[in-house]
Amino acid sequence: SSSSSSSSPPSSASVSPSSSPSTSPDRKLSSDTPLTPFNLVEKTYKPKEYNKTIQEEELYALQAIFLEDFKMISSNPPSFMIIIPFPNSFILSLKRSQNEFPTINLEITFTSNYPDEIPNILVQQEYLSLAEWPHQKEFELITFINKIANDSLGSSMIFGIVSNVKDWLEINSSNVKSNSFIAPSPSSSASSPYYTCVSSSSS
Repeated sequence: SSSSSSSSPPSSASVSPSSSPSTSPDRKLSSDTPLTPFNLVEKTYKPKEYNKTIQEEELYALQAIFLEDFKMISSNPPSFMIIIPFPNSFILSLKRSQNEFPTINLEITFTSNYPDEIPNILVQQEYLSLAEWPHQKEFELITFINKIANDSLGSSMIFGIVSNVKDWLEINSSNVKSNSFIAPSPSSSASSPYYTCVSSSSS
């Protein structure tokens, strides 16, 4: 077994809101959802006062909760990263150097309508090879995040998403090498690391 000792470049996948939720209220993630890179941030960020207040309060709370694992990227539109470490048991099994701690990084950008639609979420992993973290695994995690986000529409959702991702990693990281995935799996796998997840209207 020749497992590569050098760390691979970060891979990424994305969750993003629908570009026009009013015209396609019933769209949901499926095996034929078109693949797209993370470039769907709206050209003009103009939230209503209600949405702006919710977003500002949530950002303040997230900074206080995640401390050094929270990195602010920009303020207009609000964009930030939350770093989620893999479980210790998984890290130890990789026998890596002390400077290489695998993480899942969520790069999140609020839209004008957040939290009434899901934000743009770029999911990145660091310090894992393709064998240790295959694209199928990324798709499983994106599908899971999309479900949590859609279930949380209308209220602040980032802390809930991060908490659920931590729980998901606890269950699934031990199953990476056996390709036994616990989270809901799509009907077909995709070869690209980019995926689009679309918020569905609750009305």
